[in-house]
Amino acid sequence: MVIPGDLVGRRLDRVVCSWLHAREPSDAPELLHMWLALDGLGTVRFHTLDHHLDLQPDEPHEPYDMDELGHVTVGDAPADFPLAPFVGSRIRFVRPVQRLTLNALVGFEAGFPTGSVRIGSLTGCAGVRRSGAAA
Repeated sequence: MVIPGDLVGRRLDRVVCSWLHAREPSDAPELLHMWLALDGLGTVRFHTLDHHLDLQPDEPHEPYDMDELGHVTVGDAPADFPLAPFVGSRIRFVRPVQRLTLNALVGFEAGFPTGSVRIGSLTGCAGVRRSGAAA
């Protein structure tokens, strides 16, 4: 298991995402998993389990079909993904977000030299958003 503090000082080398593309064309793709390639730590998978954020050493899986639900694609994060601007930068700090009623890690903020990103479990789904300027 990887804890958020393990990420501090590591350079973000790559971001890979898996996306669920529902059969309904009106549905936007939904983020399923995210992997960060970090120098000196390897590749870490971010996964949500019942409102908990789980970080594990792991490699991206292959794309697959989910029959009537749709299909899953896997690849480098798009340019507009919140972590994309930070590829090549070092993580300066992490601030864990605990949910006291669950006594669990539900997310954290990762700070980079030029800004920060919040990564978390949002109602059981992964969520990533840009949160601000450098601290």
